[in-house]
Amino acid sequence: MVVPKILVVTGFHRSATSVVASYLLNAGLNMGNDLMGASINNAKGHFEDWDAVQLHDQFLASSGTNWQFHNECELQTDSKQLQQYVQQRSRKSDHWGVKDPRACLFLNDWHEVLQENGRYLFTVRHWSSCIESLLNRESRDLAHLLPKLSADAVGLQFWTKPELAAHMWLSYNKRILAFAKENPERVLLVTQRALFQNAPILSSLNTKFGFSLNTQAASPFQAKLLRDQASSQIFDSLSYSLKASLEAVWKEILALTGLKSENEDPLFFDLPVVDPQILASYQQTLINTIEVDYSSEQVRIKSASDWLSALSFMSDQEEIVKYLDAAKQHSLLGLDLASFLHVISEHFSLNGQIMLSVAKLLMRIKQPVKAIACFQKAVAANVYYPYMDMLIGRCNQQLLKYNEALIFFDKAIKNDPDNPIFYTSKAACLMLLDLNEQAELAFMIGYEKGTTQTTCVLPYCEYLLKCEREDEALDILEKLVNETRHPDALDMLTRLKLTADYQLGKAYYVKHVKIKLQDKDKMLWLAKTCCFIPNGASEIDFITRIHGHWRDLEDNL
Repeated sequence: MVVPKILVVTGFHRSATSVVASYLLNAGLNMGNDLMGASINNAKGHFEDWDAVQLHDQFLASSGTNWQFHNECELQTDSKQLQQYVQQRSRKSDHWGVKDPRACLFLNDWHEVLQENGRYLFTVRHWSSCIESLLNRESRDLAHLLPKLSADAVGLQFWTKPELAAHMWLSYNKRILAFAKENPERVLLVTQRALFQNAPILSSLNTKFGFSLNTQAASPFQAKLLRDQASSQIFDSLSYSLKASLEAVWKEILALTGLKSENEDPLFFDLPVVDPQILASYQQTLINTIEVDYSSEQVRIKSASDWLSALSFMSDQEEIVKYLDAAKQHSLLGLDLASFLHVISEHFSLNGQIMLSVAKLLMRIKQPVKAIACFQKAVAANVYYPYMDMLIGRCNQQLLKYNEALIFFDKAIKNDPDNPIFYTSKAACLMLLDLNEQAELAFMIGYEKGTTQTTCVLPYCEYLLKCEREDEALDILEKLVNETRHPDALDMLTRLKLTADYQLGKAYYVKHVKIKLQDKDKMLWLAKTCCFIPNGASEIDFITRIHGHWRDLEDNL
C-alpha cells in the first residue's frame, strides 16, 4: 500500500517559493491542476493552486484581514474545508505538493488535517530583502497601472503604514519558527541565498522525506537573477526594538536551517536621491491639487466602522443598494461581520434588492455560506435573475461543493441560454472534476457566445494552455487585444509572451505600459496618491521608487 506524502511549500512572500515550486513540478511532483500563471513579477509563474489560495484567502477574510496579516487579529479557519481540499487532491495523486505563502499562517491547521502524511518545506530570506522585494513589486504595479486609490488601498499600505511589511515578516516567520521547533522530523528549511547557490533541495527532500523526485531536473536557479540587496532606507526607518525582534527571529530560524549559505548577512544599497526638479514639480502639483476631492464616487468609504454607522441611518432603497455596491470596490478590512448582518437583518431582511446587494458584497469579502443565505432571502422576497444562480454556483464552488455548483450553473443556463458567462462558469467547475471533454464543450459555447467578453475568452484561453494548445490561445488573445485593448487581455497575452521568451515578453509588456501611460498626468496621480502617506520618509521612498519605475520604462528596462 502506497503511503501518501504531501509537501506543503511555503515561506514569507518574495522568498523564492514560486521558483521552488516550479522546480518541484519539473522534478515530478504534482503541484495542482489549476496553477496561478505568470506575471511581470513572476515571469515563469507562481505555481500556486488556485483552490488552496482561495481557501486561505477565505480564512483570512473571515478573520477580517488579508495576506498582509500582521497579528492584528485572531485567525479563523474551517478544518472541514481544508479536509475537503486534501481529499480532492489525494484522489488524483498519492504524492503531491501545494505552494502558497499564506500557508505559513495556517501550519497547525494543515498539520491537523495531514497528520503523518504531511511534510513541510520552508524557504526563508532575511527580512530586509523580503521587504525590499515587496516594496519594489507593489510600487512597480502602482507606477504602471496608475490606479485610483483610497487610504485603505492594499498596495499603498506599505507606505501609509511604514512598519507593516516588517510586522508581516515577523507574523509569518514566528509561525515557521514555532512549527519547525515542534516538528523537526517533518520540516526542511532552506534559505533563498542557498537555493541560488544550487543547494541540493531535491536530493534532500528524497533523503529526509522519502520522495522520489527527479534530481536530474533542470534547475531554475540562476545566480545572476538573484536580487538580494535592500535599501538602507528600510533599515534606517524601523525602530531599534522592531529591528531587534526581526534579527532575533532571523537568527533562530538560521540555527534550524539545514541548507544555507556560508554568508547570510544582509546587503544594503542607497536609493538614488530624487532629482530636485522632479521634487519641485511634485510639490507644485501638490499645492495646486490639495483642495481637489480625489474620489469621484458619491459614496465615500473611509473605514469599515464609518461605513457601517452610515448604513444604519439610511432608509431609501436605491441609496442603500448604491452604497452596498460601492462597498464591493473596497476591502472593508476590520468590518464587524456580526454587527453588519445584525443591521441588515433588523432593517432590510425583507427587501430583495438589498439582500441581493448584500449577497454580492459577502461574496466580495469571501463569505460564501452567508452569501448563499442572502441570495436565498432575495429569491424569497421575489427578486430573481438567472445570474443569481450562477453566483450561488460560484459560492458552492468556493466551498468545494462542485456537484451542487453544477446544479446551479445548469439552472442559470436553462433560464438564460444565451448568456455566455454561465457556460464558462460551468466549464471551470467541470475542470475541477476532471470532466475535461464536457468542460471544453462548455468553454467553447461560452467563447462563441461572448467572443469579446474577457470573462469568457480568458478562461477558455487558460483551458487551452492547460491542454498545451498555446498557439490557439495566442491567436484568440491577439484577436481580442486588437479588438478591445482590454487590460486583462493585454495582461494575459503579456504573460504568455513572458513565459515563451522572457526578454521578448518583457519588451512587449514595456511597450504597452508606455502606450497606456503616455496620455496620463503622472505627476497629478503621484500628488493625489501621496496625500494618503502620513510620513515624510515614506513619502520620499514612494516618490523615489515610482519615478525609478517610470525611468526604467523610458530606458526599456
